[in-house]
Amino acid sequence: MISVIVPHTPGIKDRDDIWNMTRSKWEKTGYEIVEVDDPIKHPQGYNKSAAITKGILSSSGDIIIMADSDVWVNCLDEAISKLSQYDVVVPHDIIWRFDKKTTQGILANRKFIFSRVGGNKQKVVKGGGMVLIRRELALEHLPDTRFIGWGAEDWAWFAELSTFGTVWYGSKTLWHLYHERQDTKKWEANKKLANRYKQCCGKKDKMEKLIIEKPCLNS
Repeated sequence: MISVIVPHTPGIKDRDDIWNMTRSKWEKTGYEIVEVDDPIKHPQGYNKSAAITKGILSSSGDIIIMADSDVWVNCLDEAISKLSQYDVVVPHDIIWRFDKKTTQGILANRKFIFSRVGGNKQKVVKGGGMVLIRRELALEHLPDTRFIGWGAEDWAWFAELSTFGTVWYGSKTLWHLYHERQDTKKWEANKKLANRYKQCCGKKDKMEKLIIEKPCLNS
């Protein structure tokens, strides 16, 4: 079984509209869809890592697709097949960020545009947007819930996963729908913690010492 884990907090109209759009595409795949909200409800901001952890623990799939609610990658068959040889798969090497006007048109028409118009190209940040993971690795290395608010938690988690697992990189385009940026008040603290993960990436002994610091929710 394949489980798609999507962190999403309902009640924000533009994000709800976008998730309804991408959810309709996931529903056509037949995969298990696990939509998860932040179980901690930290007063300083959203805890995406806690939502991901909740999603992994409540999912059933041997393969986990971790996907943001605002993205889509066409045809994941090759990426999924690579998990017979690798532990982690990043299916895309380009992000196309649709602008606000193009996103509004896509939502109004209820149809994705798979062409690089009405937006801009962005280099992939490893671990961002969508990543496929073998279940056993995800369970052994749940994300760090010390990240609060928007940003950097996915970089850190990917650094950990790629230290203990093998990685394959695909060449798809990740299509990203526009929304207003989320809370960034904790960005500097998040970046500082993520940089610690980056410095330990590929060094198992150092990474093991770092992940011991994770809060009890991850255990």
